[in-house]
Amino acid sequence: MNKESEKITEYEKKLYSKMKPFEFWLLNLTEQASDSEVSANRERILNQIMDYSQIVELDERLVGLIESTDNQIFYRPLFFNNILINTNLRCFGDYIMKGLLIHIVPKEGEWGIQTILLNVNTLDFIRFTIHLIDNYEQDKSPKEIIDLKKEAAPYMRRMACNIVDLVENNDADIDVTTIKPTKEQQEKRRLRNKSILPTKVYIRPKTHFIKYLNEFNKSPNPRLPPRILVRGHWRHYRDERYSSKLRQKPQWIKPFYKGMGFIKQSVYKIMPPADDKRGET
Repeated sequence: MNKESEKITEYEKKLYSKMKPFEFWLLNLTEQASDSEVSANRERILNQIMDYSQIVELDERLVGLIESTDNQIFYRPLFFNNILINTNLRCFGDYIMKGLLIHIVPKEGEWGIQTILLNVNTLDFIRFTIHLIDNYEQDKSPKEIIDLKKEAAPYMRRMACNIVDLVENNDADIDVTTIKPTKEQQEKRRLRNKSILPTKVYIRPKTHFIKYLNEFNKSPNPRLPPRILVRGHWRHYRDERYSSKLRQKPQWIKPFYKGMGFIKQSVYKIMPPADDKRGET
């Protein structure tokens, strides 16, 4: 789907930018590849999504909160072993992440996080995987591709942690509903030569939380003095001086606006320092 040598229409930009990640991944993974190794890798990932992954549908009202909340990067258990976040998430510049495929890896205390990074103007994209904790292994990609991965990695880690913490530690504010296709439904699709239906998990805000989200997401009055966004973050009680119950239950500090009027945008660059020791308090 590389459009670099073609004239890209506004319709195409809107089509691929708005397309749900699950559909975009299927489109990418089912494309024919001349390289047999590439084809085999695509088939493996496709099987992982269709046979083993839970497709997580985030309510659109939660997306801004997930994108703007800060967090600590360390391992925490996943609510499913394989998760495809079926939501487009903002990254940096003209790039968006077409969802996040989060999965357990053989190494203890680690995740794999995969995304398709899409440039919404050129429609160039790249699919790649990083680890939650470990830095990059040997990468033979061109330097510009490696730099692209490094810039996207902090966004991938932060939003993956935000989504997991939101589901695991925020029962008071959200509802989680799982829809699993029946064996009869799957058998009918097989008989019609159609792909099986994945299990879907819907994450929706509860009524009282919708009021907060509407206030958070709405456009303020531009004639008033600017408002400044105070970033949300997770407060983790990991030190031994806290009780075991408190250490297992991080507290979410919700983002909020200070002041009145239109939002004064602050630019945050989430990049780990060179001596970053993830997982420590």
